Amino acid sequence: MSIKAMEWAWQQPVKSGLKLVLLALADYANAQDACWPAIETLAHKCGMGRTTVLRHLEQLEESGCLRRHPRWSAPGMRGTDFYVLQIGSKLAESAPNLAKSAPNPLQIGTLNLYEPSVEPSMNPSGTTAGADVVHLRQTAQEIVQFLSQRVKRDFPIQTPTGAPTTHVELVMARLREGYSAHQCRMMIVRKIRDWGEQEKMRRFLRPITLFNKEKFETYLAECVVE
Repeated sequence: MSIKAMEWAWQQPVKSGLKLVLLALADYANAQDACWPAIETLAHKCGMGRTTVLRHLEQLEESGCLRRHPRWSAPGMRGTDFYVLQIGSKLAESAPNLAKSAPNPLQIGTLNLYEPSVEPSMNPSGTTAGADVVHLRQTAQEIVQFLSQRVKRDFPIQTPTGAPTTHVELVMARLREGYSAHQCRMMIVRKIRDWGEQEKMRRFLRPITLFNKEKFETYLAECVVE
C-alpha cells in the first residue's frame, strides 16, 4: 500500500462510487503508483458488481485520475489491466503503451508485463484435462518446494492419499488465473527479503499467506523495481 497514493485518492473530487474504486487501487499501488488487480478482486474489495467496477474504471480514466494499459499474453489473450495513478510519478509520465501488441516482452524494472495470461497448460477454452492438469500440479509443487527450501520449512505437497495439499492447491489457483511460475518465485524472493529478518513476520512466509487470493497481487506488485 502507498500512503502517498491513498492520501491523493482521498483528495480527488469524484463521486463516492468512483472514489471507492480509486481508493482500492491506491491500496494496491506500489511505490511507483502502479498496480494490476483483477476486476473480480476490485469488485470484492469494493462490494460492487463487476459491471459497476468496469464502468467506474472507465470514468476514472476519462477524468484523468488513472491510465489503464491492457496486458496481453503471447497467444493474444487478455491479462489483468495495468493501472497507473496519475499523481506525478515517473512511471505515470513514461509508462509505455501496453495496449499495443509487441513481439518482445514489455518490462518495467524486472517485471514482465507481457506475461502469458494463462499458463501453457491451459487450453484456449480455459479448462484443463489429463496431462495438462498433471503439468499444472507439478509446477505448483515445484513452487511450494522452492518456498520450503528458501525458508527452511517443510510444506507438504501431497496428502497420504496422493492428493495435492492445500499449499499446492493455492498455488495452482494463482497459476490458473494466469500468473507465471516466474512471477510466483519472484514474489517469494521479494517477501523473504522483506520479512526474513523480522521475527514477527517470518512465520507468514507460508503458502496460505503468500498465495492468498486477496494478497497475492499486492505482494507481486511490490516486485516492480523502484
